[in-house]
Amino acid sequence: MPFIRVFLLLLLLLAVPVAGCFDNAPSLADARRGVCQTLDSLRESFHALLEVNPNSSVAQVRELRATVDQWIASTRGINALLQIAQISDLLIAYDLFSQAVDGLNTDARVGDAAASLQAAAAAVDAALVQAYQAAQCNQ
Repeated sequence: MPFIRVFLLLLLLLAVPVAGCFDNAPSLADARRGVCQTLDSLRESFHALLEVNPNSSVAQVRELRATVDQWIASTRGINALLQIAQISDLLIAYDLFSQAVDGLNTDARVGDAAASLQAAAAAVDAALVQAYQAAQCNQ
């Protein structure tokens, strides 16, 4: 279901540049709503990753990340069109978080790596706040 929303959102964003050509074309406000809805979904799915602790299993963290990855892919697609620097920063912060997760032993608990994962997740969360502000979303 998220991929259908992403497809529709991308169609909407592609239609924005020609909005002046057609009376019923989507407005910039519609495109902004689409960006904000994607960021909302990203925030909701990422929230669970803020709760990572030493007792969290790596498999569980990777499963949660897989859900977030779908919204990150949507965000990348949107930002390829919009080129908002704060969203680019968000994507970089998420890539660093994801790399930290990739470096964990799959058959173990997070353990001592929890502090670095929490710091990386906090950086993503802060970047998400900045992306919201840059996209002029209500927080």
